[in-house]
This record gives sequence, structure tokens and C-alpha cells, in this order.
Amino acid sequence: TRSPESVMWKFLELGGVGFGGGYVLLAFLRRDLVDGLHWLGIGPLLAAVLAGALDGLNAVAISLMAGVAVPLGRQAVVDPLTARIGLATLGVLVRFRVNAAVLIVAGAAIGVVHVYA
Repeated sequence: TRSPESVMWKFLELGGVGFGGGYVLLAFLRRDLVDGLHWLGIGPLLAAVLAGALDGLNAVAISLMAGVAVPLGRQAVVDPLTARIGLATLGVLVRFRVNAAVLIVAGAAIGVVHVYA
């Protein structure tokens, strides 16, 4: 299942092995997210990797990321809380340029408190 807890634990696990960067992580992402859990297809996964590799091609990279982010966003926003977290995250990123890791930890903490409180 794709519960908030399962998503949190899976990405915590993947983050532990992803220290070498995106290309090191690709095999783990495919095994777990595509083949194992079926959370996304190989196309969106490869598109996300490709978007990360296109540093100089901003318009192409942005369109590829949007093509991956929109379907994933539809699957990730499952209730009013996840919608508020997503909008708040976007606002903080645009306004304050906070490190994304801080926002990931904050979102995970909110989710854990929501589920277990």
C-alpha cells in the first residue's frame, strides 16, 4: 500500500543508500518503486533522472520535471493535509529558498504527528 508511513519509510531507506547521487540510486529506485511496489512506471522514473541530467537545458528539464511531477502530485495529494503541506512547501521554497532537506524533514514530521497523534 501507499500509506504516508510506507512512503516515509521507503524514502528514508532509499536516502540511506543514495549518498552517492542519483545514478547510484537508480537501480534501487527501479527495484523498489517500479518493480516491487509499482508506485510509478519506468517512464516517469527515467524522465526524472533525465531531467536531473539536463543542467544546461532549463526549458526541457522543467517540462520533463512537470511531466513527472503532475502525475506524482495527483497521487501524493490524498487529503486536505497533504494539499496544505504541498502548498506551504512551495511557498516556503519560492519565498525563502530553504534547503529542500529541511522541508522534507518538516513534512515527514507533520505526517508522523498527524498519523500517530
